[in-house]
Amino acid sequence: MSSFSVVRGNRMRITRVDECGVPITEEGNSVVTDGFVSVEYSANIEEAEEVLLKNAAGQICVLDTTCPELKWYELEMEFCRVDPDLLNIMTGNEVVLDGADESVGISIGTQVSCPEGFALEVWTGIAGTDGCGEGGVRPYGYFLIPWVTNAIIGDFSIENDAITLQVSARSDNGHDWGVGPYDVVMDGETPSEESPLLTPLDPDVHLHLQKTTMAPPELTDGAE
Repeated sequence: MSSFSVVRGNRMRITRVDECGVPITEEGNSVVTDGFVSVEYSANIEEAEEVLLKNAAGQICVLDTTCPELKWYELEMEFCRVDPDLLNIMTGNEVVLDGADESVGISIGTQVSCPEGFALEVWTGIAGTDGCGEGGVRPYGYFLIPWVTNAIIGDFSIENDAITLQVSARSDNGHDWGVGPYDVVMDGETPSEESPLLTPLDPDVHLHLQKTTMAPPELTDGAE
């Protein structure tokens, strides 16, 4: 497999997951949007521990170190659109409805959505493929965190400028995403067909990324 360079965010899909990290795919539990400015992934690492003991002459007598371990990814997401359904799925905060039962806002309370949460999928472009890639097929970068928890709407300012919303969260392990409930890749057979992930994800996978030749999903108008 050749290397590739990812550029620009293209599309994001949020899917509600339950307290066991199982995706919920019934109506009203998924949103596809391009209304985000950025998604920042920061690895939180349990640093290696060192055991060091010197003898009476000051020479190293015992030396041993553990291996560092990934605890989770901290996420900082910035949105340029207020989508009440998306924020509800991410944070668990209550959606505000108008008289026609349309989503018109979000009511932020004290509770944080934990251990329930959501799965985060982000599609990017691939550098050098403004049109179509090899064989007339356009490739995309695909980033998946199967279980995100502890999402909180953070600081924002209302001023003479564009207003964005910040959402912070972190990944978790022990999910049951498997190959996922959606078609996100082509199976590579002839003729090639749309397929979920070709290999089930282990429950301890925090972040999955790959190149795909299947286009991102269509935008949704709220949750579907």
